[in-house]
Amino acid sequence: MQLPKYDLIFISTCTTLDYVHDLLSSIANNNNCLNVCVIILFQGGLKMDIINNTPNTTFVNLKCDEFYSLSEARNRVIQYVRKQNIVASYVMFPDDDSTFGEDFFDNFNHEVHSNTLISVYCTGTKNLYKKMPSLNYMEQTDNYLNAMSVNMIIQYEHFMEIGFFDEKMGVGAKYGAGEDGDFFLRICEKFGPFSFNQHLCTFHPASNVKFASMSLKNLILRYKKYGEGVIYLLCKHRKYRQAFGCIIMGMLGAFKALLIDLNGKLCIARMVGVYYRSKMFLFLFFLKFCDISNICYLKK
Repeated sequence: MQLPKYDLIFISTCTTLDYVHDLLSSIANNNNCLNVCVIILFQGGLKMDIINNTPNTTFVNLKCDEFYSLSEARNRVIQYVRKQNIVASYVMFPDDDSTFGEDFFDNFNHEVHSNTLISVYCTGTKNLYKKMPSLNYMEQTDNYLNAMSVNMIIQYEHFMEIGFFDEKMGVGAKYGAGEDGDFFLRICEKFGPFSFNQHLCTFHPASNVKFASMSLKNLILRYKKYGEGVIYLLCKHRKYRQAFGCIIMGMLGAFKALLIDLNGKLCIARMVGVYYRSKMFLFLFFLKFCDISNICYLKK
C-alpha cells in the first residue's frame, strides 16, 4: 500500500495551553490547498479540546506525562515520524505560539523549491519579530543569525538525513539556546545554504511583550541560559570569531538598555548574559588551544 505523501509536516511541542489553540486553528482555518500533517506533543499530561481534521489538514496529538527539554521533545516527535513512516515534501518546526495566515498556504507551492527561510512578524502586525541581516529575495544564506525554528522550511530528505536536535541545547537543556542554529548549520554544512523568501511569513508574539512581564530573576536566568547556549553553538561549529563578537554585542546591548531604553532590569540581565557568554567562551577556547581532544565531544 502506498503511503500518503504530505506537502508539509508541522512538528511542534506544547507545555502550556496559553497559545496552542491559536496555532492549530490558524492552520485548520487558513489551509485550503496544501496537504498538511500537524504533529504536536502535549507534555506534562496536558489536555485540550481536539481540533478536528479538515479536508486538507490532519492533526496528530501525542501525549506524555513528563516534561522534556525542547530538543528532547522535538526528537520524540521526529522519532514518531520515522517509526510511522510519515512522508512529506517539507518539514517545519513552529512554536506552540506561532500562527499562520492564508497567504502562507496559498503561495507555498509556488514559492518553495528548496531549503528556505521565511520572514517572521510579530503577531497581528507587520513588524519583524527579529531584525535580521538584510537579504534579497531568494538570496542564499548560511548565516545562523537568519535562522529560527519557526522560519525554517526543510526538505524532507534532508530532514531525515540530518536526524535529531542536539539534546544538550535548547530550552530546558544544559545549554538553554542554540539548538535551532545548530540544526540549521548542520543542514548547511551538508547540503548548502538556504534560500530566503520574504514572500512567505509566519507570526510569533513579540519578545518584548513576553519579557516585560518577567521578574528580574527569571530574566537573568533566561539571559544566562541563552548566553551559554549561543557560545556553545558557535564553538561547536568552530566559529570562534563570531563567538567573541557575540560577547561584544551583548555588552553593547546592555549599554543600549541602560542609556537609550532606560531599562535597568534589562541592562542587568544582559550584563549577566555577557558574563556567562565570556565564561563559556574562555572555557571552550582554552580546551581547543590546549588540544584536549580538540573539543571533539562537542561533535558527539
